[in-house]
Amino acid sequence: MIFLRIAAVAYWFALSVVLLVPDPGRLLGWEPHLVARADTTVHFTAFALLGFSIFLAGLPVRLWIIIPLMLAYAVGIEMLQHFFPPRTVDMRDLAANLLGLAAGAIVYVAVRAMIRGFRRWRYGPQPANAEQVRAIRTMATVSQPEKAP
Repeated sequence: MIFLRIAAVAYWFALSVVLLVPDPGRLLGWEPHLVARADTTVHFTAFALLGFSIFLAGLPVRLWIIIPLMLAYAVGIEMLQHFFPPRTVDMRDLAANLLGLAAGAIVYVAVRAMIRGFRRWRYGPQPANAEQVRAIRTMATVSQPEKAP
């Protein structure tokens, strides 16, 4: 779990650097004509990966804190581009950032639901908390017949 958290934070940092350097295409070794055509797609994909990785990492932060923080990051990073010429603020990129975050979160929830469904199918229903585990263990020990001497 710690590896996922470090990877998510490192990706967040790397994304910030890429989004604020004057020529991210050259930094990443991309051809200039490819960057111009795929700008919005790159924003969407990068933020979808960010949304997915942040939720996958299971950061010890409440959901009602992490969601506004990520939304503020998406808006803030786009607004900061105004101060890094030749970067510019583009509302299409901002929309792609926000939609990408939402898509990443939705994919995470869908994958998690599929994994839980598979586990229920494979192993049966699992207890939700420690009380249920104790109750199941108690029933298992009570229902076992005593061995004859």
